[in-house]
Amino acid sequence: MAVDSSLLVEALRHLAGPTMSIAEAKVDVPPRPGLYAIHGDTAVWQELGLGEPTDARPLYVGKAERSLASSDVNTHFSTGKTGSSTLRRSLAGLLADQLALEGRPRNLAKPERFANFGLEAAGDERLTDWMVTHLRLAVWPSPDGAVLDAVETAVLAELLPPLNVAKVSTPWGGHSCGPAGVVSPHRRRRGRRARTHRPEVLGLRAEMERSFHPCAQRGSPARQSMMSRYRECMAKQTTVRLPEELADDAEAVARVKGTSVNQLIVDSLSAEIDRVRADKDFTQRAKRLLERDKELLERLAK
Repeated sequence: MAVDSSLLVEALRHLAGPTMSIAEAKVDVPPRPGLYAIHGDTAVWQELGLGEPTDARPLYVGKAERSLASSDVNTHFSTGKTGSSTLRRSLAGLLADQLALEGRPRNLAKPERFANFGLEAAGDERLTDWMVTHLRLAVWPSPDGAVLDAVETAVLAELLPPLNVAKVSTPWGGHSCGPAGVVSPHRRRRGRRARTHRPEVLGLRAEMERSFHPCAQRGSPARQSMMSRYRECMAKQTTVRLPEELADDAEAVARVKGTSVNQLIVDSLSAEIDRVRADKDFTQRAKRLLERDKELLERLAK
């Protein structure tokens, strides 16, 4: 749908600024439908791994169908809302290492739709603090009768904001622009971490941090019990680093088979181990290797 050029120019002018802090926005943003743009300075672009900004374009543009002052904008800056916010998930992917963010299912009682991952509580709070400190907001309240979705589409095509992953392809998005994309791959990694989320491990990590406090008694029964439980839990898992393309293929195969990626890897490894066990050449080579290792150990022990 074509958008009147004067309406597009007006929207672009408002979204370019002046910008306001998130605290100011909670007071000054009007309770009307419209578009909003989230801006960051050069240091923010660099911290996100987006390189030097080529112009004054915003990081993200979104629309508020009901009210700019209500949930549409507030969701992005609310702790606990990462699973419902495209912007928060993009930032979480890019800031995962800096802020030590751990992906988790959005709904722990019904873990699914892992692409819409959430974050563990403390990490979610760190992300909110970072956003409130580093980001600024500009808004365009739409006039009556404006088709907001069409205006948003036209604005996105004009501005190409790097953190938008729908309706637009940019050098940062990781869709049609090949290996230059950084946003979507980072989001997919957080989604895969959410798929393998194990709350008992995270709980034990927190308990370990308390037990390893300098004031904790080294030989206390509580600390020894905690370490035993942690080792027992951690002994059941390992980390497999897959190339991005292979990881995506594995997710697709697992989805078609109606299983998890973890189970797909376990089944594949089990099949491979069964295969090599039946391979006489392999077993003979393994036997010779073990015999050489045994001889070496015996010589070292003399």
